[in-house]
Amino acid sequence: MFVSFIEDMGLSPVAYRNKMREPEKKRTHVHAFHRLNSATMVAEFCFGRKGRLNKNSAFFSMLCVLAAAMLWGTTGTIQGLLPLSREPVVVAAVRVLLGSAALWLFCLFSGVSVRTIRTLPRWRIFGAGTAIAGYNLFFFAGVAHAGVGVGTAIALGSGPLWVLAYEILFSARRPSGRSLTGQVAAIAGLAILVAGDAGGQGSYLGYGLSALAGLSYGTYVYLTGGIGKNANSALVAATTFSVASIVLAPSLILFSTAWIDLRSIALLAFLGFAATGVAFFLFTFGLQRMPASTAVTLTLAEPLTAWFLATTVLGEPVTLPKVIGAAMLVIGIRVVAGESQQ
Repeated sequence: MFVSFIEDMGLSPVAYRNKMREPEKKRTHVHAFHRLNSATMVAEFCFGRKGRLNKNSAFFSMLCVLAAAMLWGTTGTIQGLLPLSREPVVVAAVRVLLGSAALWLFCLFSGVSVRTIRTLPRWRIFGAGTAIAGYNLFFFAGVAHAGVGVGTAIALGSGPLWVLAYEILFSARRPSGRSLTGQVAAIAGLAILVAGDAGGQGSYLGYGLSALAGLSYGTYVYLTGGIGKNANSALVAATTFSVASIVLAPSLILFSTAWIDLRSIALLAFLGFAATGVAFFLFTFGLQRMPASTAVTLTLAEPLTAWFLATTVLGEPVTLPKVIGAAMLVIGIRVVAGESQQ
């Protein structure tokens, strides 16, 4: 809006900033200068000089990752609205299959040539596809044995740690002290946020499966992030989820699908197309333009969104520990986001 306003005056953002720096303007407009100059720089950084959203800015990449995390945060609420007789593994398989279809539609309408698949690193695509399939299988099995709260905390909370280990071992990249502090705060906030849901029903098997889910998720993030920002984001996500679909397809035969009715079809459609297809397209785009450890920490906004929906849609009570955990999550994500922009 600001860029459009000054362009209507016949000035570009840079020209307007230079005009405000003229000596005769310094005394009478000193306060306005500081305000407008800062706004101009922010507008140029986020929206570009022509008033369009700059897809190469760090801010836009973070918005994509956070939007993806918020879409993922709806999955728990959607699954809670499905029939009680649902099979979690079938839900995961349908989610991946529909998400893959949505991603291929994105490729079709964006004019991406299928021939460019040959330019993608095959071992990373197959590895990432297998990893995201493993994440779905291990996660649903883990929360079934460890409980939703503890299983979610171990799976999502360990994800940034696995990615950090990958970056240190294979990419020789070490996070700054500020970024590491933000990651620790976010993970601690996640643990507090979901701690009340543990219920004391956990088992070591569930803990192990949840840890494997975190390892699978971290592996997916690291492999996908290493493909490079020049590769088409929709194509990378589509090919990755095609591999995951092949891995998970047998579960549609091995487990019952009789619980799927018309209402379930509508919910699964949202889960597959929006919370998976759109979300992973946005996540892949942002992931290719920032360190994997930063991206996976930003995705901790997912349980924050899930908690918000659980309290507003499902009527779960708001308690002080959960508010503290949510606040720590927000602070941790904000610190990591600020470090990424710098």
